[in-house]
Amino acid sequence: MKQVVTYAQNREDIIIDWFFKDRKTGFYIDIGAGNPDIDTVTKLFYNKGWNGINVEPIDHIYRYINKRRKRDINLNIGVSNKSGKLSFREYGTDGLSTFSNEMKEDYLDHPDNVTSKFIDYQVDVVTLSQIFKEHAKSIRVQFLKVDVEGYEYEVLAGNDWKKNRPELLCIEANHVKHDWRPILLENEYVKAHHDGLNEYYVAAESSLPKVFDHVAAIINREPIIHYKTKQSIDEYQTIIQHKENHVKELETALVDVQQQLEKIKTLRSHIAETGRSRLKRLSSGNNHEE
Repeated sequence: MKQVVTYAQNREDIIIDWFFKDRKTGFYIDIGAGNPDIDTVTKLFYNKGWNGINVEPIDHIYRYINKRRKRDINLNIGVSNKSGKLSFREYGTDGLSTFSNEMKEDYLDHPDNVTSKFIDYQVDVVTLSQIFKEHAKSIRVQFLKVDVEGYEYEVLAGNDWKKNRPELLCIEANHVKHDWRPILLENEYVKAHHDGLNEYYVAAESSLPKVFDHVAAIINREPIIHYKTKQSIDEYQTIIQHKENHVKELETALVDVQQQLEKIKTLRSHIAETGRSRLKRLSSGNNHEE
């Protein structure tokens, strides 16, 4: 049975894929890209043949992205409403690191095992408009994804929405410290869906559907499985295949042993028959002498 694998945290890639009707090529911009293999919105599209821009301020993740995404443009910077340098707080887990002072304060007020450990350092930041100008000036961008832990307003405020208009936007909406929705509504983006974690907006001039169809995209299609489940299935199938190969090897060895046994039986029969023949000749010779 054909299956669809989702690599994203909340099936964002499946939702975005529905809007583009299984389009084989395209271009994305991922602000706050994170690990390119784990909880990633873009891997499904990269595997299809798409390419794009990944923006990731954490150096070790950026270096891993470079290894895994050779066709993409990978930028080791941050994005804000103006260029310069900002203090970035990196936590022990990739998904919480942020430029947002509000988020930093929240985590200080309510620390846990992860947010109680962090390092601060300066990161170069540019605006979204600069990224478009330098890396996607003449490219039609199919979708923009923004996941920057409470810093979404600053990212969106730094774009010239009259010039740079991705067809679809996927914006994380569970840490809205400064409401960014008016920016999109004022620039003629239509809210098409909310998946419980992210909100999706479609450019008014785009031919994409303006309302997400959950039944068509999720229910009435091939089974959707998470990439970790797919990995477990693949590992199990590999084990089964190894066992089947081992059984075949044993069966082949058993056939060889049986063939050797048949040869031994034939040889024993031949030796026995030869022995009987010699005894008969000897017996016949003795009788003749008598």
